[in-house]
Amino acid sequence: MGRISEDAAENGLFIHEVPSSVEKEIIVNQLRNPLKRKRDENSEKSKERLREAFEKVLSKIKSPDDVEIIDRLLQPMIPTLEARNAKQTFASSSCSSSNAKSKFEPQRRFFCTKKTKKKLSLSLSKPTEGEQEAIAANLLLR
Repeated sequence: MGRISEDAAENGLFIHEVPSSVEKEIIVNQLRNPLKRKRDENSEKSKERLREAFEKVLSKIKSPDDVEIIDRLLQPMIPTLEARNAKQTFASSSCSSSNAKSKFEPQRRFFCTKKTKKKLSLSLSKPTEGEQEAIAANLLLR
């Protein structure tokens, strides 16, 4: 707190000095807050417009069918809003920067992992003696 002079005390004027670190923080917040304040004002105006629109809709309800239609339209709204809020909290809590290269595992094996096709052997082999006799007998009978 600042010192109070005798003249200030007599006139009812007091000077309140704020430490410089707190003063800097206040100035920074004042510079940042106009945008936030504007968004808050806009959201309040939007909420008020929505409230008026809902009141208009409620005033136009005349039958149970109307209630059913409105209920059907409102049912998906709440889970959607809850999911959006959960997404925002999840995104803010799981934000961590990581190096892109660290996401990959190093190669474990240093040999080719591609399957190799076995070549078909088309070489002809000599028929055995039994096969030779069968072929000769077959040719003679024809």
